[in-house]
Amino acid sequence: MRPARVTVLVLGDIGRSPRMQNHALALAENGFEVDLVGYKAAGAKPPETLLSSSRINLHYLQEPWRPSPGSARLWYLLNAPVKVTYQVLQLFWLLAVILAAPDFLLIQNPPAIPTLLVAQAVCWLRGIRLLIDWHNFGYTILALTLGRKHPLVYVAKLYEWYLGRYAYAHLCVTQAMAARLKLRWRVSGQLVVLYDKPPTHFRRLSLKEAHQFWCDLTANNRAFKLASAAFGGHSLPQQTLLTELVNGKPQWRPNRPQVLVSSTSWTPDEDFGILLKAAQQYDQECRRRSQGDRPPNLLILITGRGPQRAYYESVITDLALKHVCLVTLWLAAEDYPRLLGAADLGISLHQSSSGMDLPMKVVDMFGCGLPVCALDFACLDELVQHQVNGWVFHSSNDLVTQWLELFSAAPIADCIENPLSRARRQLLGYQSTRWPTYWRTQALDLFMPTD
Repeated sequence: MRPARVTVLVLGDIGRSPRMQNHALALAENGFEVDLVGYKAAGAKPPETLLSSSRINLHYLQEPWRPSPGSARLWYLLNAPVKVTYQVLQLFWLLAVILAAPDFLLIQNPPAIPTLLVAQAVCWLRGIRLLIDWHNFGYTILALTLGRKHPLVYVAKLYEWYLGRYAYAHLCVTQAMAARLKLRWRVSGQLVVLYDKPPTHFRRLSLKEAHQFWCDLTANNRAFKLASAAFGGHSLPQQTLLTELVNGKPQWRPNRPQVLVSSTSWTPDEDFGILLKAAQQYDQECRRRSQGDRPPNLLILITGRGPQRAYYESVITDLALKHVCLVTLWLAAEDYPRLLGAADLGISLHQSSSGMDLPMKVVDMFGCGLPVCALDFACLDELVQHQVNGWVFHSSNDLVTQWLELFSAAPIADCIENPLSRARRQLLGYQSTRWPTYWRTQALDLFMPTD
């Protein structure tokens, strides 16, 4: 009997869709043939494990034309129907004609337009079972731009509700989302909560591995190298900004800066003004205090690409901070978990448009044993427990207060008891459950043949 076949569709960049990558890898590891469909973005290469899998076939969509940044609003309005029409035709041709008929079609939502429409049509025509992986609600993302009372938002909600209700199964990233789909949308089909879990290679680095990582980053990343030279200096391979070799053994440098990491897509659903204001307040507090009472300097590394990156980089340049250094980075896929595994604290500025999804970046950080300070929203407590595995804040004042409390008591070594080490210890239980095992427990049965 031939292995079951699954088409996994994400109407976005495959390289920037970790959850759908993880679905494809889990399916392949459990004997399924997988067709993974999505866009191919420059600089967003999928992980090698996915590219090298003999059971995963990648099919790249052609991105529709879009107006250049800064174009008149009219161009965007005129282009929208053309873009959607192009996507409908391309998706339908690929899913209904080109690809072999799968047993299951797993789609990511959002984007709902036009994915839900095409998926429902193809599944009806070809007798395919549809699974919808609910990351969020598309109409709530549209409302960030147009406002919740805009007529187009209302139409988008009706579209998503009507076409999203009917599926063989619904996978949800939170209990709150599952409750909404069950009680208000009254969806048909099986309803499963499938939290994001980190892959196995996300882990805390040893001191030796951390020293090698900081050496590699200093040597290969210009932005970090410049920051290192300006903020404390290095002498590779003996010494990095953060670590050094003493009698051939790596150790943390005395009085090193504390390393904070935040990853972002530089979009309006993350208010980086909160982080920048907190950095200014922390810097002012350091200047106000005497040398003996001064908290450690902060090195804040911000990873990712997106539309607002250039704007915030210009703002960061104008801040002229003395005790806080902010650096924007773009890392290879294999270096991102190394960064998280060598840092001291994660920062999440994710604001859920629906209040029902959780930030994947926090999942990655927890997988690397990295506690977080996270901006609060409705269902965040399904992942972050305040003063247990992280800290929840509501404003820049909250955030800078947490930094001062954490880092004033934070030693250089991981092994000495302090709030950060206690939170890191709490994460050991979270780290014991990884995506492959969790996926088999929660999702595998959905793809098993039935009579």
